[in-house]
Amino acid sequence: MIRRYLLSLVLGCSLVVGAQAQTPPVADAAAAPAETRICKRVTATGSNLPKRVCATAEEWAALDRKGREGAEDFDRQRRESVGINPGGS
Repeated sequence: MIRRYLLSLVLGCSLVVGAQAQTPPVADAAAAPAETRICKRVTATGSNLPKRVCATAEEWAALDRKGREGAEDFDRQRRESVGINPGGS
């Protein structure tokens, strides 16, 4: 009985030591925060069910920028189609 206990203890310790040997280098750990994913619930147009979308902060900024540009393009085209001068004169 004691032999089994000691054997399982030695095997368990060897697994822990083996797992510690496989940890990533510190340089990779320092680069990880820059790649942090931010998850948001987004409801698509025409849907009532929100969907979870994950992206980095840089990717969210690019999506926001693209959305703003699309809205500005839409507004500009609308103004041009009804003859409103976007310059204000």
